[in-house]
Amino acid sequence: GKFYQLLKTAVQEEMDVFANCCHERYEQLKNEEGGMELIAYAPPLKQNISRQDHPEVCAFLVDEKIRMETGVLAQFLSHTSPDLPVPYAEEIFVTQLHIRARSLSLVFSDMVNKVITSHAVHLPSSQLEDKYVIQCKFKSQTQAFSNQDRRRSSIRCTTRTSPVEVLHAPVKRSNRMQQKLLEYTSDRNPEWPITGHILDPV
Repeated sequence: GKFYQLLKTAVQEEMDVFANCCHERYEQLKNEEGGMELIAYAPPLKQNISRQDHPEVCAFLVDEKIRMETGVLAQFLSHTSPDLPVPYAEEIFVTQLHIRARSLSLVFSDMVNKVITSHAVHLPSSQLEDKYVIQCKFKSQTQAFSNQDRRRSSIRCTTRTSPVEVLHAPVKRSNRMQQKLLEYTSDRNPEWPITGHILDPV
């Protein structure tokens, strides 16, 4: 118990550091070429959006007829088969979410590969796989300051070459999503469809 709390605190501190790095990098990207176009293309979502079936997300669609039918079925089975696992009526939503996650993962992986290969010393001769290492060249800027007033006096640009290892993780499998649904037990009173709570399929 005590060790777990210490570990939890340490992990949270590391996550806070990573979050700050992401925010700083986001601010840098806004000032880079194409940064504002990227932001305009993907405007930030509202803070109160926390479900995959939200109208502004639409990771999966819920037809009103399906909503009514599954709601009636859920009530019926809760009385006749109380020991039945939670995701008895969620398969259609899990399937939709899994398909959307796979499509998103393919596009995202392709964009990552384009960014990485744009810095490559030599372009790969074959198709990139899910895991690869490639030599890349990067430019970095070093700011020089005067010793008297600490004002920036010059910027020195340097170029370095280093290997970059890329690993595209697979999306969450459908059966794993089904298992994930079991974590949202009835005593937590999750909003239906329960699949809407799965926020990390990719």
